Amino acid sequence: MKKLFLLSIVVASMLSSCGGIKATVADDPYAKESQAIVEKWMAAYRNLDAEALLSLYSSDLTWRDCGFNINCDFEGLADLQGVVPVSFREKDFKVQAQSYMVTAFGRFAVLQVMYAEPEGGPATSTPTTVILEFKDGKILNETWYYIMG
Repeated sequence: MKKLFLLSIVVASMLSSCGGIKATVADDPYAKESQAIVEKWMAAYRNLDAEALLSLYSSDLTWRDCGFNINCDFEGLADLQGVVPVSFREKDFKVQAQSYMVTAFGRFAVLQVMYAEPEGGPATSTPTTVILEFKDGKILNETWYYIMG
């Protein structure tokens, strides 16, 4: 897990030097399909469209929040169906994509985002790395790593 976290920090650093949120993707149909899902994922967060975001997930989704503690929290699709609409209604909730990459054969995408959500006080933006894994045109796994400063 520590190796994956360190890798995500390195990838996020590389992505931040790219600028913009358009990514060049390998000429592979699965990679192009995954890129389209990433673009829809970013649009759902930008528009705070819970229904659009939830439609991107596989029914057997595993969502991991490896945030501000040592252990990751695990959620499934049913959990997110209750949490996402509530979060999207929060006044200062925001996920803003900075950059992303899709692996050559489209199995994974790594996104660099700025995440803000009020947690009992004013929301502050936190650099975050999100790793998406795709299967059958849906997001199968999603893992969030928050970069602590």
